[in-house]
This record gives sequence, C-alpha cells and structure tokens, in this order.
Amino acid sequence: ETRAIIVDPDVAKQILLSPVARDDSIYEKQYTFVATFLGEGVITLDGPTWHRHRRILSPCFAPKLVKHSLNQILPELPQDIMS
Repeated sequence: ETRAIIVDPDVAKQILLSPVARDDSIYEKQYTFVATFLGEGVITLDGPTWHRHRRILSPCFAPKLVKHSLNQILPELPQDIMS
C-alpha cells in the first residue's frame, strides 16, 4: 500500500478539487470505532450523506466567520496569522 503526505496547501487544494477526489468509490473511511462515540456526521460518513452534511456545515467555516471567532477566542493572536 502506497501513501503520501501532502504538506503544500496548493497541492492539497488541487488534489481535493480534482474530479478523482470526488469519486467516493476510491476512498473508504474506516472510522467505525470513532463512530461509536461520535455517531454519524461529517467525520464518519461517506457518499451522498457526507456531501449533504458537508454542504450544511460549509458556511460555518467561511474565512470571515473563522477570523471573527478567532479574534473573540484569542484576542492577542498576531494579525499576520489572520491574513
């Protein structure tokens, strides 16, 4: 089994946005142990249900909202990290 670790954000984005990355038959999540504790959700689901949950959660991670939340939680966070 071959594995790769991607550390470059641009490469990761390119891989995740490729049509191959959207083919659920290629990847198989194996979170059955974690699902016992977390239930069914974005971390433990696959396929169309995962896509629906991901689409619902997507607005929660909009950059503007994340910046605002981080400013509330960590007001001393350096601004260069936030940009």
